[in-house]
Amino acid sequence: MAEVISFSSIGNYRIISYSEPLTCVKQFRGWIIETTGENPPDISLFLEYRWGINGINWSLWSPLTEESIQSLVLDPANKFYVEFRMTAYSDENSSPYFPPGTGLSPEIIVERFELDMVFDCNDGGLPRRPAPLCSRELTNFPVVFSDCNFTFNPYDVNRGINIYQDLSNLVNNVFGHEVIYYSVQPQGRGKDVVLKEYTLFDVVDEKCMKIMVPNNTFPDAKINFDSFGLQFETPFEIHIDRRYFESIFGKGSQPRKRDIIFFPLTNRIYRIESTYLFRDFNNYPVYFKCQLVKYEIQKNTNWNDPAAEAALHDYTVNTKDLFGKEVEDQETKLTKPQQYVTTSQRRFEDPTRSYIHKLLPIIEYDLNNNWTIVFNAYYDLARLFVDDPNTVTPTSPPQVSKDEEKDAVRWKSRPVITESEERSFTCWFRVQNYIDKSKLVFRPAPKVSVNILSTGPGTITYSTAPIPHDLSLAPNPEGYVSILGDGIRSGGFEVLSIPDQYTFVVKDNGAPLPGTTATWKMQKAQLRNLINGHYNGSGLRIDMIWSGTNETGKTNYVETGSFRIKINNLEIYSPFGKNISSVLGQFIPGLEDWYGLVFNFSNVFKQYSLNVWMMTYDPNNPMAQTSDLSLVHSLVGSLSQSYTFDIPEVIETDYDSEFYGTNNYSYKVSSSPLLLTNIRLFQNMIEESKQSTILNQNVVGDSQLAIIIDNAKPVLRLAKIARNR
Repeated sequence: MAEVISFSSIGNYRIISYSEPLTCVKQFRGWIIETTGENPPDISLFLEYRWGINGINWSLWSPLTEESIQSLVLDPANKFYVEFRMTAYSDENSSPYFPPGTGLSPEIIVERFELDMVFDCNDGGLPRRPAPLCSRELTNFPVVFSDCNFTFNPYDVNRGINIYQDLSNLVNNVFGHEVIYYSVQPQGRGKDVVLKEYTLFDVVDEKCMKIMVPNNTFPDAKINFDSFGLQFETPFEIHIDRRYFESIFGKGSQPRKRDIIFFPLTNRIYRIESTYLFRDFNNYPVYFKCQLVKYEIQKNTNWNDPAAEAALHDYTVNTKDLFGKEVEDQETKLTKPQQYVTTSQRRFEDPTRSYIHKLLPIIEYDLNNNWTIVFNAYYDLARLFVDDPNTVTPTSPPQVSKDEEKDAVRWKSRPVITESEERSFTCWFRVQNYIDKSKLVFRPAPKVSVNILSTGPGTITYSTAPIPHDLSLAPNPEGYVSILGDGIRSGGFEVLSIPDQYTFVVKDNGAPLPGTTATWKMQKAQLRNLINGHYNGSGLRIDMIWSGTNETGKTNYVETGSFRIKINNLEIYSPFGKNISSVLGQFIPGLEDWYGLVFNFSNVFKQYSLNVWMMTYDPNNPMAQTSDLSLVHSLVGSLSQSYTFDIPEVIETDYDSEFYGTNNYSYKVSSSPLLLTNIRLFQNMIEESKQSTILNQNVVGDSQLAIIIDNAKPVLRLAKIARNR
C-alpha cells in the first residue's frame, strides 16, 4: 500500500481489503505487522477479521488471534475473501486510560502488514496475490469540516464549463452552511418487486459537510399545525455541488430520498423528500436540488451505529418528548386493538402448521413495544398440562411420556441443513412455574444441600446424603435438576444416571473443583422446549432447563438454569441465573416479562451464537420511550466441524391417531411451563445489530428467507352445519 496507514484518535479504525480474492489458499498461518506510536496496553491497535468465499456472505467480525485463524478450514478450490479491521484502542483497565475521541500524538502508523498463507494450486497455476486496499480513517465521532484545499485553478480554463464547475465547488466550500449529513440506503433484502419499492433501510454513514441555501434564505421559524402534528415551514430547498458531494461519499454517489440532515445553525433536523440533478450551464449537471421536510423517526430504518442515532436525537426535542403523554392518552381513547385474520381448523389450509393440539389455548394478546405491536397471540403451553383429561398420551416419534409432555404444535417443515447452509431461530417466550397437576397449585420441589462426590470424563457425580434427592429418569418434568453453586457449575442439567437415592450424575465442563460446597443447593427442574427437530441423534433442538422463578418476597426456587442446544451429537449448555455473572449481569427471567431469543448457527463459518433480549420500553417512564431491545444473555462459540442432517418424512398413517397425515419427524414444540409465540426459522444468520429489529417485526417482510413463520394465530372453529334436504 502506497499510502500511509495512520490513526489520529482513539476509537478511529480502518478496514484493509483486497482488490481481488485470494486463490489456492490452503491455510492461513499468521500475519506480520510493524507499527510505530503504540504503547500497550495504554495505546495499541485492536485487530479483527472476517472472511467469506463468495464476496457476498461474510462471517462475523472476530478478534485476529492465532487460535481463531488456525481453526479455519479452507478449501483451495474456493476463492478466499478476507478483510481486516484495525482500531486504535486503549484498555479501560490501564492507567492512564484514553477514552474514544482522544487525539494521538504521535499517531499510530502501520509500516508493514503482510499475511502468511499456504497455497496449493492443483491445476499447476500460480496463486493470485491481489493488491491490498485501505479505507480512509473512520470514526464514530463527528469531525468538524476543515477542508480548504480548493481545486480552482484560474489557468486551467480549457472550456467554460471547467471554470463553472470549479466556481460551483468553490462557492459550496466557502459560502455553504455546515451540516451533519446521514446517508440512508435501502436494504437489498427489503426489495418489494410487486410494489416496486424498498421497505427496509439502513443509515450507513455520517459526514460533516456543507450545503447551499438559495439566497441564504432559510424558512421562517414559525410552526405549522396540521392533522399530523407540528410541521416546519415549507418549501425548503437546498443545493449541493455534485463534485463536492462525490468527493465526500464517493464517485457516482448522490443524495437520496430519506437522507437525514441536521442544521446546527437552526437546531433542526430534516429529511430529503425529493432530489434531482439540476442541469445548468451548457446543460451540464452541476449541482443537486433537494426538497426538505421535517424529520420523523421511521420504524423501518435501522441505524448501523447506535451511537450516531443517540447523538442525533439528543440534538433537538421532538413533539413526542413534549406531548408524548397527551398523544398516548388520545390514541388510547380513539383507537381499538386490531385483529388479524385467523386460520381455518382444516390442516391443509394452514401454510405453516400441520397439527395443533385441540386443548392448546391460543391467547389473543397485543404486546406493545412503544407502539410497535410485536405479536397478537401466544401459545399457552403451560395450560396444556392441566386441561388435558387424559393420563397418558403418546408422542411421536414412538416413545411414551407422561401426560405433561405432549406434542402441542407440529410444523410442516422437516429438519434439514447442508454443509453450505446457515440457520437462525427466533421466538418470544415467557416462563411459568410448574403446577402440580394432582393439587392444581404451584408446588416447588425442596431445596437440598449437595456436595461433589466424584468427577469423570465430561461428567460429575453429586451427593445429597443424608437426604434423598427424589430424582428419577422419567421424562419431563422429571429427569432434570438445577444446581446453585459457584459461577462455574451453577445451571440446569439433564440427569444422566442415578446410582442410588442419594447420588446423581450430570454433564460437567471439567473445570477445577472448588474448595468448598457448603452453600451449594440442588432442586428439581423442568424442561421448557422452544423447538424440537432432533430425532435418533440427528437434528436441531433448543430447550430451556429452569427450576422456577421466585415471587416477590419468597425464596422457594434456587433460580438457576441453562439453555441447551442439541445439534446432532453436539450438546451446548449456556447457564444463567443466580451466581452466574457476565458483562451483561445476571439474567433471571421474571414471571411477568417477555423475552426474545435469537440462535444463529452456520456450517459455512462454523460459528454459533445465542442471544436473549428484553424490552426496555416503559409507558410510565418518559425517558424510556423506545422500541429498542436490551441484551440480557449472550453466548458465542465456534465449531470444529460441520453438522449436517436431513431427516426424511415419516407420515402418520393410523387413521385413528390425532396425528394422522402429519410428519412424525417434523419440527415441533412440546407442552411445558412456558408461553411461546413468534416462532421463526430463517435460512441465514442474523447479525447482532439487526436482531432487535427482527424481533420487533410482527409481520416478516423477508418471508422468502424463512422456513417457519408462526405467529400463533388462533384457529377459526366453526360449527358443522348438516346439508338440508
